[in-house]
Amino acid sequence: MKKVELALRYYRHRFRNRRHYGQLSWLMQAFAAWARVREWPAAADFTFEVAELALEHQHADGSFGSPLQPDGPGYTSTLFLEGLASAAGLARRLGDDRAARLEAAVERGISFLARLTLREEHRTLLPNPEWAIGGVRHNEVRDEVRIDFVQHSLAVLLEVLEVAAATAPEEASA
Repeated sequence: MKKVELALRYYRHRFRNRRHYGQLSWLMQAFAAWARVREWPAAADFTFEVAELALEHQHADGSFGSPLQPDGPGYTSTLFLEGLASAAGLARRLGDDRAARLEAAVERGISFLARLTLREEHRTLLPNPEWAIGGVRHNEVRDEVRIDFVQHSLAVLLEVLEVAAATAPEEASA
C-alpha cells in the first residue's frame, strides 16, 4: 500500500509541475479510487483539484476543449468526463458540497456526447446501420467511429450508473 501511495505522490507532483491534458482523466480516476479504498484525504483533495482544472475547459454545450483534439470539441470530451464522473462519484460518496456541481458538469457532457452518438434517425445515412448505431463519432462534422471513442463514452455512463446505484438507498432514507 505504501508503494501505491508513493507512486500517487509522484504523479501528483509530476502533474503539478509538468501538466499534460492526457493525465487529467486517469489521475482523477486513480486518485478517486484510492480515496475510496484507503480513505486517504490527500487523494480526494487531489481528485477535486484536477476536476477543477478540467471544469475550466468545459464549454456551455457540455463539450471540452483541449490541445488533445485540435479539431474538437469531440471524442476527447469523453476523457474529461470519465475523470469528472469519478470525481462526482467520490464527492457524492463523501457528502462533499462539490457533488452537485460536478454531477451537473457530467450531465452537460453526456448531453454533448449524445450529439456525437449515431442514433436511429441517422439510419438512412449509414451504409450498415445495424453495426453503426450507438457508435461515437470523432466530432460533429467527422463521422469516424472507433472502439475507444465508444469505450470511453460507455465508461462515463457506467460510472454514473454505479454511483447512482450505490447512493440511491442512502438518499431514499434521508
